[in-house]
Amino acid sequence: MITYQDILKYEYDMNVFVFPQEIFGINIDELVKYNRKCYEEMLKLNYEYGSDTEICSFDVALNSYYEHCNSSQLIPDYFFLELIRTMIIDLESIHFSVMFSNQLASFEVDYVNHYIIFFNNLYCKAHNDVTKHNVLCFVTNLFVNGNKFKFDKLYNDSLLTQNNLDILNRLRNNSYSDY
Repeated sequence: MITYQDILKYEYDMNVFVFPQEIFGINIDELVKYNRKCYEEMLKLNYEYGSDTEICSFDVALNSYYEHCNSSQLIPDYFFLELIRTMIIDLESIHFSVMFSNQLASFEVDYVNHYIIFFNNLYCKAHNDVTKHNVLCFVTNLFVNGNKFKFDKLYNDSLLTQNNLDILNRLRNNSYSDY
């Protein structure tokens, strides 16, 4: 079992992957509230909001935990996208959308069309500005021509079907009002 304090102190079992809701003592509502306030402050160009709070430290530590799990290949493939959804939609984690979207070696070039559909569905189901921002941040960081994905394969927009390229461009331009 992994606890809130284990994550906060970076004292967790280095060989165990759990979803956030399985962490004993985590207060999901408090984490969501914190991320919403961070987003509000970010719009005011206050990027330091809450940086000296325990909940901020936990959010950053939780992201570090998932980066460790990812780099140690502890996250089963069938849970990988579910973890992304949980973190950027359910927990509304801005840190996760920024930090984890740089884990390029976890994404396979052969599945880029599937990833576009996944992120498009997340965006369409996003329930507020924070979650929409998180999806767009992930997409913007991930789908960059020349990014090295798994096995050092290079991503390029030409790998997408025309329909998925159109979807990606709408996401990139945040122009879903035309959709």
